[in-house]
Amino acid sequence: MPTFSLTDPIFWLQFLYYFFVVFIAYYIPGSLLLRRVCIPRIFKISLSVTLGMVLFAYQGYLFGVLHIRFLTYFYLFVCFIIWAIVRRKSQKTEIGAPFTMNWKLWAIILIGSFMQLSTIWFTGVVLKDTAYYCCGNANDNFFYGSLSRKIIDSIPPEHPGMTGALLENYHYWSNIVVGETSRISGLPVFQLQFQYSTVLIAIMMGILLFGLVWQLGGSGNLGLWTLFFFYFGSDAIYWIITVLQSAPSFSMSSLEDGPGFLANYPRAMAVMVGVAAMMMLFYVRKKPAVLTVIVTSLLFASIAGMKIYVAFFMYVGLLSIALFDAMRHRSKIAALIGLVTVALVLPVYMQTNAGAGGLYYLGFWRAQNFIVQPWLNLLRLEQARIIYEGDHKWMQVLFFNILFTAIYIVAIYGTKVIALFNTKNTLKQFPLGFHVFMFPALFTSFLLGFFYNQDTGESNTFNFLISVFIFSSFYAALVIQYVTDRHRYLSVTIAFIVIFLTVPRPLYRTYQNFSDVISKRGFSISKGILDGAVAMRSATHSNDVFLVNPRYFKFDTEGPVFSMLLDRPMFYSGEQFLYWFKAPPQEVARRKEAASIITSSLNIIEVAAMVKQYPIRYIIDSPVSLIGSTTSASFLDMYYANDDIRVLRVRADAIPASVFEDMVESTQAGVARFNVLAAPYR
Repeated sequence: MPTFSLTDPIFWLQFLYYFFVVFIAYYIPGSLLLRRVCIPRIFKISLSVTLGMVLFAYQGYLFGVLHIRFLTYFYLFVCFIIWAIVRRKSQKTEIGAPFTMNWKLWAIILIGSFMQLSTIWFTGVVLKDTAYYCCGNANDNFFYGSLSRKIIDSIPPEHPGMTGALLENYHYWSNIVVGETSRISGLPVFQLQFQYSTVLIAIMMGILLFGLVWQLGGSGNLGLWTLFFFYFGSDAIYWIITVLQSAPSFSMSSLEDGPGFLANYPRAMAVMVGVAAMMMLFYVRKKPAVLTVIVTSLLFASIAGMKIYVAFFMYVGLLSIALFDAMRHRSKIAALIGLVTVALVLPVYMQTNAGAGGLYYLGFWRAQNFIVQPWLNLLRLEQARIIYEGDHKWMQVLFFNILFTAIYIVAIYGTKVIALFNTKNTLKQFPLGFHVFMFPALFTSFLLGFFYNQDTGESNTFNFLISVFIFSSFYAALVIQYVTDRHRYLSVTIAFIVIFLTVPRPLYRTYQNFSDVISKRGFSISKGILDGAVAMRSATHSNDVFLVNPRYFKFDTEGPVFSMLLDRPMFYSGEQFLYWFKAPPQEVARRKEAASIITSSLNIIEVAAMVKQYPIRYIIDSPVSLIGSTTSASFLDMYYANDDIRVLRVRADAIPASVFEDMVESTQAGVARFNVLAAPYR
């Protein structure tokens, strides 16, 4: 079940077991390919685990598509044997210059990770016999969890909400990592995705970010500021509201903030892999080798299967630095990495995203939509812009659009806007190659996120803006580090001001997360529904198809909740995601109509025809609903019931023959009547 109790010792024992699985499944394979990489041990361990997760996704995808998934065990066994032999022959490997994680570094990582985990870690926590799914987007989380569970059954996976239809137009490689890990280890999918692996990602992100700063030659304090902006970075919306309304308010949520990083699991994993890929890229440019080129390409290519928005950011940067190196240094290493990445990424992208659709231009819609939010009380500005637009006074219209954009940027990016004030001197703290990688990636991601929407997922292009939010941490850190380093007598004051302006939102969000859990606010599932799901999982076959009555379980139309609870094929569930990811439209329409007829039609002939046509075995229903007419009781048996849920068993073979005889007679009568009515017009 996708629930857990903090007092359950099994939960904590499985948590410890998870790190053993990480060592076997991720670290050992990754460390084999990084054996000759010369970097400090702490960074090498994090890189090895990240690379191992990527390799695990590759083998899972390959063996899954070829239907030889048993070879995963062979893959792990061979890696372990090679690792044991190599380790026995040579106890020491190149680890580079010594490096010590000081207390400041660990403090930022641990406190930042704690705040990030508060947003996602209580997904499924059981309090007083009720399962709470706090504090991320419950619908998204049920989709992630149910998709990871589907991957245990097959790769490519079926759509969680519609059995028989393969999931398309969605990047699911992060789910392959979770699903494959669950398949070979026996760890529960839901806890693996939202509790166990999130701890690993949160901590490793900090180590990898600091490792990248170290790789680029940045100072320790620059690394600390980078981590600060990553873990604690937030918006300035609440400050703007405070100024405009003379009272502080967090009523308007942020686009993104540090504690919200893990709320989108695929993006979090993609960013982690992206930072690891950048770290390897700047290492390979100094010490090129065939194996490290391949490793770097594997990391870059896998991002397309995890989150295409992050992949776009990385590929623009990779293309930029490849062209730069080729023209200025006559070096083809980055270009070679790019070519190998393209060769690897095409099959990944074509399978997971090929039909996702393109982009369409919106103009300044995002800024205009933001400025009319009621909490800001700035509607009059947009009304003025509309009046000028109606009078074709385009200079005034342009002025307002620029003003709205400036307000939007400050509001969304908060103290990170200081990244815009970098100078030649501040930028010198990182090598030129880093800026060649980052500038085009940041610029194009902002343009696409701000001015465009997409055919699939529509406003999901805001993910481009989130990439800018995350990676602008480096440039905000450059400014602060330079200023505090050059003006030591003001460094404490400057640091205090930046921290004071930054941390209110993260602190408030963390407090709100714990408050929601304690007070049991947010999406929850009752004990009755949980008990019903447990009963059905133990009493039904894994191939039995379930239909959910959408009239009484509205939450299942917004996310495939019962798919996750039951771990059974669903006839029609999570309608919102079916439309978002462009499931076959004709099949979606047919199933929606069939579900509506079966659960709401009073015509026994229609109900019987749908039951006969589709292989639905059970119907999840409310105890107070009525399905069909009383005649349907002959082929819809009461199978399970409690105060919150009722399950009907479908017996298509028990449909009375008279029902279909009536259907034939009704059809014949209808045809005859049509012929009579149409005769005068022939």
